[in-house]
Amino acid sequence: MRTIKPTKIGSKKSNFNGKLTAPEMGKLWATYMGNSMSNCILNYFLQHVEDQDIKKLVEHAKRLTEEFQWKVINEYSKFC
Repeated sequence: MRTIKPTKIGSKKSNFNGKLTAPEMGKLWATYMGNSMSNCILNYFLQHVEDQDIKKLVEHAKRLTEEFQWKVINEYSKFC
């Protein structure tokens, strides 16, 4: 089975030293919560999946959501 590679998502480097605006903070929060929900759903799937190929995909998806959550936390912590 061929591995699916995600599109690289990252912030553009800039010299911005200000505070986040309310919409930016809201977007980070919504992104974090969406990935948190996805993690819960993927955990449930992992407990019930029987097909090993599907299990590999779900495990990969779970790692991606966890990685993305940490990126959101790191971005948020830079401004707080």
